[in-house]
Amino acid sequence: MRFPGYLPSILFLGILAVSPAWLPAQNSGQNPGTGSSTTPPPQSSSDKPAPTEKLRRIILTGSVMMEDGSPPPAGAGIELDCGGRVNRAAMVGVNGSYSFELGNTRDSIGSTLPDASMRTADDIYDDVRMGDIDNPPTSFNTRQMTPAYQRLGACDLRAQLSGYQSTSVRIQMNSLTMVNHIGPLFLYPPGVIKGTAMSATTLLAPKKAKKSLEKAVKAFDAGKLAESETETKSAIQLYPEYAEAWAHLGFLYRKQQRNEEAREALKRAIAADEKYVNPYVQLAWVESREQKWPEAAELTEKALALDPIHLTDAHFLSALANHNLRNLELAENRAKQTVRLDTGHLFPRVHLILASIAAGRDDHNGAITEMRNYLQYAPEAPDAQSVREKLQEEERLAKSGTSNERQVE
Repeated sequence: MRFPGYLPSILFLGILAVSPAWLPAQNSGQNPGTGSSTTPPPQSSSDKPAPTEKLRRIILTGSVMMEDGSPPPAGAGIELDCGGRVNRAAMVGVNGSYSFELGNTRDSIGSTLPDASMRTADDIYDDVRMGDIDNPPTSFNTRQMTPAYQRLGACDLRAQLSGYQSTSVRIQMNSLTMVNHIGPLFLYPPGVIKGTAMSATTLLAPKKAKKSLEKAVKAFDAGKLAESETETKSAIQLYPEYAEAWAHLGFLYRKQQRNEEAREALKRAIAADEKYVNPYVQLAWVESREQKWPEAAELTEKALALDPIHLTDAHFLSALANHNLRNLELAENRAKQTVRLDTGHLFPRVHLILASIAAGRDDHNGAITEMRNYLQYAPEAPDAQSVREKLQEEERLAKSGTSNERQVE
């Protein structure tokens, strides 16, 4: 059996260009005010009472599984984490399923400290950033608005069971319909996550260094890359072991395709804090863009050894690197894990990896399914038309029963 000739060209030439333009546009509506006074002022005959805004009914359903796919033990629940305020949303049934209505969550049950399972300031390093949706839609019906509901644009959904760690799903408010089926949440035993999403060196950084890095992040968000670089270097000068500052500097260089400088900065970040997961993934992006697949594969394995649960981009890059190295079994496993974790479909090209592997084993139906998935999540991608043509070819092969090996020959 030979590897199909067409998919590598799709995969290798453009697979890293994950464009934010393919993602759904964010809601930019304003947040309705919630303040009120105890004694309302007198109204003139021309005054009209402000209309009461209502929430549309939104139901979320899904399932919770253990790592092996079995239902969780009794007592598992579902949490909504909205900016550190954690609310119990539902209990998990005996078969692992759950269902609840937004705006109907129970009392706050506390907050947690950030570790590698939580996305905090590291969001600025994401290769493709969805951003927070601070304002819900402004057309509602059926339910009175509550303060908790207003923050759901920035909430994470996860399972909760004492002694276990859960994957999480970011609730994207502008894409919710009346009934929403959420991808499965997975519970892992304690000790699986050994890395951290925030570097321990940050706790030791002087206040001036932290302030400089904060300014650097704000400058980056404003598109002022030169200013961001200056502030980041200032933070490093004040505290040379500042791993997060080195990681941000590497990120800036990577965005400007200054790969060698990015590589050196990210290596400094790793040397300063070996359990800090971010620089491993950032450096894997650098190596992947230069098609240094052995280096990319090694870096992603190190990252996933520190946190095998939450690093969706590390799983994607591992699938990509191992696919190019022809380690197809590992590539397929990493790609499937990417699909499982990537509830926002930030890495649609992972479906081309799976399509290529399926086509290589003459699994036409599998290849067709994955190419259709890719076109569903990236219909306007630069190579979408080429993929459509290959999809038609694969459909023809499926009907005729012709193998890709014979077709290539």
